[in-house]
Amino acid sequence: MSDKAPSREEIQFLMNGDAHRNKLQYVLDQAVAGDQVVHILQIRNRVLVEWENLKFPDCEKNYVELLNNFVGNRMAKYKTNSERLLSRMKVACCKAKKKLQELQRRGSKKNRETFLNSWTKLSILRSDVMTVGDLEEENRRLQQKAQELEDKIEHLNYEIEEWKKKFDNLEKEKERLYQEMIEEVEREKISAKEEMKVMEKTN
Repeated sequence: MSDKAPSREEIQFLMNGDAHRNKLQYVLDQAVAGDQVVHILQIRNRVLVEWENLKFPDCEKNYVELLNNFVGNRMAKYKTNSERLLSRMKVACCKAKKKLQELQRRGSKKNRETFLNSWTKLSILRSDVMTVGDLEEENRRLQQKAQELEDKIEHLNYEIEEWKKKFDNLEKEKERLYQEMIEEVEREKISAKEEMKVMEKTN
């Protein structure tokens, strides 16, 4: 898995068997029914293995989100809640990892490289593709999330500043009490010396 060919595309967008110009509008224009295949995705097995190996300790892995992040603006965006596409992506990633594990046990380096550079095809239905309305709604959701994060950061900054003020006041209070303690000790020393002098005179 270390000999990755950076000059080769890892995902191809196919229409009628050929790499297309990857325009979302083309996909939308070609689709009418939700169960109609609008295009085929070819994904290199090395990418599927990498996705399967990713760990998300704080949340469940969403394979469609990984796909959307990987393709960026080059292709259509896919619905992250599409159970059909999620299921097929999960199965494809799991199969790719298991196949690589088998080749690591019994295959040669050439076998592994051939497998990692080969493709897995996934059919994409109209119902898997985000419409313009879906994209606008997603954009609004992301903007709202960004605003919420900004508000949280602002609140945290406020709390940090308040903590700094309290800490500064605490340090000053500690210094004042320490100084009072030193002064009290000095007074007690002076008082003790004076008492000793009085006792010496009386004796």
